[in-house]
Amino acid sequence: MKTKLLLLFISIFGTVSVLDASTNLPLPVIPSIQFLITSYGATPTRLENATAINAAITAANAAGG
Repeated sequence: MKTKLLLLFISIFGTVSVLDASTNLPLPVIPSIQFLITSYGATPTRLENATAINAAITAANAAGG
């Protein structure tokens, strides 16, 4: 199946373009800050941690993430 798709792609576009190590793509910037749900009240023994999870997501969003 993969061979048929590759042949179809080549027949439509005429070539296969592959990115290699020489391509200068910018690397993503990943901040070091963490939003642990346990810091927002979640515990392994509670069945309902949705409030803590939502609070952590809200904090991450407010921090630009």
